[in-house]
Amino acid sequence: MQFRYLSTALLLWSLCLPALSGNTHEGWSYKKVVQPAVPVVKNNKWCNNPIDNFILAKIEAAHLSPAPQADKQSLIHRAYYDIAKNHHKHAVATDKPIVEGADIIEQLIT
Repeated sequence: MQFRYLSTALLLWSLCLPALSGNTHEGWSYKKVVQPAVPVVKNNKWCNNPIDNFILAKIEAAHLSPAPQADKQSLIHRAYYDIAKNHHKHAVATDKPIVEGADIIEQLIT
């Protein structure tokens, strides 16, 4: 019971702290939304959209290279594992036909 009051008091204190210190507009939520410049990368062929440039810039800054593109079998295995969290459970044959593309996710969910 005491922890409930303590956590409520800490929450209220954290909400009031910016107003007490006078720094009410320094949080990230008060900053104006701006579109950042897309970083220039060495391997432009790897990037399919501007978000990939940000990811690849971090990879290149760490002196690493991106992993190669996964084949279909690996992507299907990852989808089964991510959805089921147990890839051995779905390793048995089913009567459902294997479908291509995004439909595999729908098949895994149903």
